[in-house]
Amino acid sequence: MIGLSFENKSNINILKEILKNVDLSSYKFYFTEEELYDRNHMDLTTFGLQDYKRNIEEFLEENYYIIFLVMQVYKKGEEQNRPNINTFLDFQNSNCSLILLISDSSDIEIYFKDNELKNQVINNLKRLNIEYEETTIENDTRTGMHVN
Repeated sequence: MIGLSFENKSNINILKEILKNVDLSSYKFYFTEEELYDRNHMDLTTFGLQDYKRNIEEFLEENYYIIFLVMQVYKKGEEQNRPNINTFLDFQNSNCSLILLISDSSDIEIYFKDNELKNQVINNLKRLNIEYEETTIENDTRTGMHVN
């Protein structure tokens, strides 16, 4: 299994729930595409999250509705010289541990190279009773690692 996909049918902060019980301090998070709805200000906006300087814990507590998002996760110390990840091959050849793609607010795909992250995400999905489909090299139809 190289990844998984599922549909978020609830109104929960899915990113926060996906990352629950992950040691966030061991990773660096980079957002390469995003469009969010700020529920506090009732505003559709992009925040330039690729330059997000606060820690990920603070971001996960914000009250955003994600329209689309691409998030790359690196183990701390392995994020230097981050390449542009445009394809699965780019992902495979990078130090990126996980790439998460959210489109249309609810369609979520996650690709893994870190077994610890993969196991924790799967445990979180099971805890939430979210059914997911495994992505393999054979059934992967994604042509690019982008959603916009």
